[in-house]
Amino acid sequence: MIIILNTDKKLPNELLTSLDYREFFLYPTLRYDSENKRHFLLSNYKDFALSVKDILKIVPWHEIDDVISCHENANLLSGFLRSLFNVHGHTFQTMLNFTNKYIMREVLKVNDIKVPEFKRYLANYADKDGFLIKPFFGACCDGIADAQQYSHDQDSGSFFYERFVDVAAEYHIDTVMTDGRICRSVISQYIHPVLQYRNGAVMGSRLLSESSSYYRALEKINYCALAALGGREGVFHLEAYIDKYDNILIGEVASRPAGAGITKYLAYAADIDLWEEHLLSCTGKETIREKKERADNSGWFYTCANFNVNYSFKQIAEIALRNHIKFIDKQDFPEIDSTPHPWCRLNNSHIIVQAENCHDLDSFFYDLSAYFLSIQREA
Repeated sequence: MIIILNTDKKLPNELLTSLDYREFFLYPTLRYDSENKRHFLLSNYKDFALSVKDILKIVPWHEIDDVISCHENANLLSGFLRSLFNVHGHTFQTMLNFTNKYIMREVLKVNDIKVPEFKRYLANYADKDGFLIKPFFGACCDGIADAQQYSHDQDSGSFFYERFVDVAAEYHIDTVMTDGRICRSVISQYIHPVLQYRNGAVMGSRLLSESSSYYRALEKINYCALAALGGREGVFHLEAYIDKYDNILIGEVASRPAGAGITKYLAYAADIDLWEEHLLSCTGKETIREKKERADNSGWFYTCANFNVNYSFKQIAEIALRNHIKFIDKQDFPEIDSTPHPWCRLNNSHIIVQAENCHDLDSFFYDLSAYFLSIQREA
């Protein structure tokens, strides 16, 4: 039997049904703290012990064949269960390497892989200048802030410090592994460094050309980072960036398919279904299809930053038309064909676009970025 740690994530749940997995137990991997009114991650042995007790009520331990995590928030628990029940897949220590951002940086540094300067503690308030504060656990930009905004009593528990880096370009590398071997990796470049997204910049990415001067170096550092952290099977999402000194630094490495609109975009642009590859690889099955021609002149963008903002559909459509762009995935953007009102709210929509050539795609993202920033300033 297969234990599937479910967090109500739509894409993997639909795929699990189509692959005929027996989803016999949906275990909630997020708990709600009613006192502080927030959800928290199952991240300590006490929580895990309760999970084991619940699971063993459903199935005897000797009948457990695999444990599959469908979410960042379930990864550490999945490693704990695999180690406890001695089943196939990444162990607790390996998953700790991929989920605890501080431990991740220590492992990479020991293996001579460059990461930004980081510290567990700082001696005094004045030392915080130039540092960000980051949570041990989490994904995307959640919980990241200027360190000077936090006092000592606030940051003593689950945070560490990382030197702010002036990022010249940022990339994500999405990789499928089976039995410690890389079957496929796809490198994309973000439109803007990810932290700029919080200030209103466009969030999105496009495939990096294999002729790029950084392509081979990024391939190599991806392989080295996954090997150092103990990656063996499944899908991995690595983020790396170039600093002003032309160094390639690792931002984070996750043992899961990417979030936001990246999985949809790569299914179109690179003909790879990351969730299908992840679920099958985690059970020891290799499913990579024959690699098809890449759509290098395609990309995706996310329509709303952390602001309550209305974007003009008419303006976005005009920018697209001017740059010979067509919209590929319209299910999150029904207004693209007709709209009853010149303004539409586009919160949390991931839109895949196709250009006639790479130059038009770059021009579209440049014009779109200028428009998004102008709207943020007005707001």
